[in-house]
Amino acid sequence: MLLFVGASALDPGLTGPAGWAQVGADSAVSMSSSVWMQTATAGSAGSSVDVGFATATKSALTLVVYRDAAGTLAPGAIASATASNVDTHVAPVVDAPSGAWVISYWSDKSSWTTGWNLPVDQTQRAIALGGGSGRITSALVDSADRVPVPGPAGGVTATTDTVSTRSIAWTVALSPAP
Repeated sequence: MLLFVGASALDPGLTGPAGWAQVGADSAVSMSSSVWMQTATAGSAGSSVDVGFATATKSALTLVVYRDAAGTLAPGAIASATASNVDTHVAPVVDAPSGAWVISYWSDKSSWTTGWNLPVDQTQRAIALGGGSGRITSALVDSADRVPVPGPAGGVTATTDTVSTRSIAWTVALSPAP
């Protein structure tokens, strides 16, 4: 299971979900984003995933679950990229092992974003559109199938319907279970 969190503060005092490992964190001026990972168990179905913030913040949370994936990330299998004042958001490139799922996630902080256009060769899994000024919006896609050969993966582009003040993009390559 992967949990992506985008927050409208540089340091919102995020407390991650109990039992989950933080596998990545990044920030861009006045926003932050992190990725958390946990291996699902029989007791995971129907359970809640709780995060906390020490300060008031707007946020977007996206939880995705992949079957038959390893519970750890290989070296080079996760990367983030930040940008400011763009409407074209490029996910970073990672090293993907053969059989990996490749997941790309974008979050932006803007008072104007109301939609995402996602790469057509990817499968859309989630879009979240916040409200009000300084809102957080996000989108998540994956490769729709496991990558057949090891090598560079990701680098896909999503666009917003207006210029984002700040944005953070992630690419994660989930290795197959041993």
